[in-house]
Amino acid sequence: GLLATQIDAATRNRSTRRELADRRSMEEARACLDQHLDSPPSIIELARIVGVNEFKLKRAFKARYGTTIFGYVRQQRMERAAMYL
Repeated sequence: GLLATQIDAATRNRSTRRELADRRSMEEARACLDQHLDSPPSIIELARIVGVNEFKLKRAFKARYGTTIFGYVRQQRMERAAMYL
């Protein structure tokens, strides 16, 4: 009935807000890594900066960017080095 429909809509809205917040957090994490490629924060520090726990940070970052945080930093450093050659 109506109550079930309202509960379903509220659940979807909550999920959508959470997904948007997660996406913003991962974008913030990536931007932070890009700004500090020479000396990136630890995963613990990065999680604190973007406001998520370490497990969620690692899982969501890999899901969003297709690589681990360490892999992302390494890849960006290699691309930067290639530009200088």
